Amino acid sequence: MAATGGLVEEGLDRELSKQLTVVSYLQVGTPYTCSHTHTSAHTHAHSQNAVKFVEAINKHIPLVVQMLGSKVTTDALEAINFLSKCASFGIPAAVLGVQRSLGLVWSGDPTVRKAVLDVHVQLYLDPDEEVGD
Repeated sequence: MAATGGLVEEGLDRELSKQLTVVSYLQVGTPYTCSHTHTSAHTHAHSQNAVKFVEAINKHIPLVVQMLGSKVTTDALEAINFLSKCASFGIPAAVLGVQRSLGLVWSGDPTVRKAVLDVHVQLYLDPDEEVGD
């Protein structure tokens, strides 16, 4: 079982590395993202902020997954929406959270059921469409 945990950690590290590469690429001022030039210190500060942001997202996804079980409809809906947005960016923990949300199709609340179905259709059947629009 420990070998499986190592594989999961390695996969998460690889995905985090990909996300950080994309964020750092966008922060260096490519012609498509920024019209002014950045100093090295400015770019470094942006990269540090981006790393902190990605780490905060990854740190708090388990809490959001717990919110899927909330009896408050808006909590569950916001958790579904947040996880689907993160999953659309390829964050592995969010993808697992979206998969866990599938059990909510049996929810007594029709709004929650519809949200779960919409997210799964948009992520897995119509991946070119943006989730939540």
